[in-house]
Amino acid sequence: MDRAYHSNALRATLAAKGIVPVIPPQANRLEIMLDDKAPYQQRTQVERLFTKIKLFRIVATRDEKLTATFFGFVILALTVILLR
Repeated sequence: MDRAYHSNALRATLAAKGIVPVIPPQANRLEIMLDDKAPYQQRTQVERLFTKIKLFRIVATRDEKLTATFFGFVILALTVILLR
């Protein structure tokens, strides 16, 4: 989640479900909240990877009906991204 979703209510909901929030606080927040930068950077890397995968039309539109075929195209897209 991004800085826009840093409310106390959302943090409490995540904590109740046993999820550690990885949301950086906004600069204008009155109470100081510490955040761990490493998980936030990892989350960003995963989001960027999904963005790169969605550049492949067949993956973005999910044209394939069978899960195995769709997964094959995801693997193919990841291979192309890795070879670039």
